[in-house]
Amino acid sequence: MKKTHSGFTLIELMIALAVIAVLLAVGVPSFNNLIENYRVRTNISLVQTNLVYARTEASKRGRPVTVCRTDDGAACAGSGDNWEAGWLVFVDEDGDAEVDAGTDEILRAVNGLTGFTLRNDDQTLTYAASGAATATTFVLCPVSADLTYARSLVLLASGRPRVQTNVASCPG
Repeated sequence: MKKTHSGFTLIELMIALAVIAVLLAVGVPSFNNLIENYRVRTNISLVQTNLVYARTEASKRGRPVTVCRTDDGAACAGSGDNWEAGWLVFVDEDGDAEVDAGTDEILRAVNGLTGFTLRNDDQTLTYAASGAATATTFVLCPVSADLTYARSLVLLASGRPRVQTNVASCPG
């Protein structure tokens, strides 16, 4: 009676492992790019969605709605251009671009961005009841300052935000 052996020889196993190693060496960098692109799109969409929300609420309520950078999630931060710590969206009843307890309603308090910088020269952004706002630009960059993944969000005077990929530099 003849015994049949089934399975892999050592050489077949080594060839299979070599092929897997080559595929991983080629695929992993592409996968890292995919993940980084996803993170960039997620974060710029978060900013864009909140600006659209503020504009919509201003039009719906017929009152000014302000977006301001915050450090604590309860009040607008002072001077500075770093928005990555977070921001507030609130109904600004008196138009002073400050959260006034008892009169202004905070609609959203957004936590900061991890692994990214978000810069804008303005500390606040106010949408009029018409939905219009002062034109401005937000710049989102990974902390590595790799321009491949940098995005700018241009806010038109009409209040509509538009994402652009042609960022010249990442602000420090």
